[in-house]
Parts: sequence; structure tokens; C-alpha cells
Amino acid sequence: MWENEWGISQYPFVGGHEAIGTICRVGDQVKNLKIGQTVGVGWNIESCMHCQSCISGSQQMCNTIQPTIVNHHGGFANKLRAHWGWTIPIPEGVDLARLDH
Repeated sequence: MWENEWGISQYPFVGGHEAIGTICRVGDQVKNLKIGQTVGVGWNIESCMHCQSCISGSQQMCNTIQPTIVNHHGGFANKLRAHWGWTIPIPEGVDLARLDH
């Protein structure tokens, strides 16, 4: 993405397709996440959540899938917006500094 190998990058570019952070806001419909909770996201941050692919557990095949760093800034940005379904809670006590080892 940084060197525009796919021909779709937009500059200025903020990379990072996997991220860990702390929730600062949640939408009205979010039930499983709370402000201050540590979470992670992977390559994708959003899908429609109602097509056959999403309902069957193959969300990565959704026609509206939104990758973390395609068409907007990625995980190294100050803030990252993601659908709750693509947001993974990180258990308390996990040493975040060791997650990339």
C-alpha cells in the first residue's frame, strides 16, 4: 500500500492494517464493547453484516468489505473507526508489548 503496488493508494497515506487501541467512543447499538476497553482490528474493519456471506460467517467475502487501509487511513492514525463486529476485545492483563513476538 505504501508504494502503491496495487494502484489504489491515496496520499497522504497512514499505513497499518492491524491495530490495537483503546475504545474512545461507541455507537448506540454496540453491546459487547465499552469505552476504555483495549481492542484490536485486523485487515478488515467493516462489512454490511446482512448479506449471505456475512450471515454465514464468511464476512471477508462481503461485497461491501472495508479493509483497514484502503480508501482511508489505517491503524497508525490517531483514531480508527471500525464496526463492532470486526473489533476484537483484548483480555485484560495481556502484555501488549509482546504481541508482535
